[in-house]
Amino acid sequence: MTCLLSPISSIAQDGDDLKKSDPFVVKLENPSFSTVHATIDIGSIQRGKTATIPLRFENLLDSEIKFNDVVVQCACTGARIPDETIKITQSIDGEVDLSISKGERMLTKVFSLEIKASGKVDRVLLDLKANISDVVAFNQELYSVAYDSERLASGKGITLSLPVIASADVDLSGVVVLTSGALNSKASKHITAEYKPVVDEPPVKNAVGVVAIRIDPQALSSESEYLTVNITGKHFEAQTAQIVLRKKLPISLIPEILFFSSTDLENVQAFGFIRVGSDLDASTMKLISVKLESGEVLDASLLKSSSKVARLELTCSKEKASNWTGGAKNLEITVECN
Repeated sequence: MTCLLSPISSIAQDGDDLKKSDPFVVKLENPSFSTVHATIDIGSIQRGKTATIPLRFENLLDSEIKFNDVVVQCACTGARIPDETIKITQSIDGEVDLSISKGERMLTKVFSLEIKASGKVDRVLLDLKANISDVVAFNQELYSVAYDSERLASGKGITLSLPVIASADVDLSGVVVLTSGALNSKASKHITAEYKPVVDEPPVKNAVGVVAIRIDPQALSSESEYLTVNITGKHFEAQTAQIVLRKKLPISLIPEILFFSSTDLENVQAFGFIRVGSDLDASTMKLISVKLESGEVLDASLLKSSSKVARLELTCSKEKASNWTGGAKNLEITVECN
């Protein structure tokens, strides 16, 4: 993404009153292969907010340098840096807008941008390291669980532990856990959920607690069940996670949650592995269709890896994928085997 260069105005954060603050100094020195690389620790940025970071570029090179253009890493970064020439020992001021989404789950983040230049160096690579405050969230938005029918028939229920991550500034006292959704509506008396602080080793990085969920066998009466879990507290906004419980089948997808990422300027791609049980042969598998719950068909291919596993590759245009925002989508994969 390319940002236009423009003059600098006042500094503001998320609509607050305009205010001035000391800029972070970026020293233009010690180039390597015509590139200056600088890393700046900018402190904390609040989750769900946009912060404007003032920067001062000091020319410590032995010749002048001219800034021409700015390229940012993602849409969460916007830069306003003058396209001016910086003489030896002099400086210019700029600013960068950094946005943290309301659903951010990381406690630290690095925002990167590239300033194209002319003179002694061709570019300046800048990494802005930030701590994210006001973070509390489940470590995933969606959890997929495959349950064994034979295990349920023997009277053994399902126990889940959903990790909760949080930054040090969040007060988690008085956390309340609530369940909702289709499964809760028909079998709430067979579902229990509670929050437990982490005492020893955290289950995942930055986890401070877990939501422990117990589902009795009699609660599961169909091949697919859906449950929503919410945690609320006096000092943070409610957080939600979705749980999909499915009967374990002779054929399974690994992982059960697929994430799409860019392959080029026009397309996104995801892949997983289809594993078959002992009575099936993956080398005979044929892909019939792959489509979203809305009926949209995705381009897909199946690469047979062994007698037990086949690789599934999914491709979609970025234009079509732009309509998927707003949460996880169910994907139906139909295959024929043996």
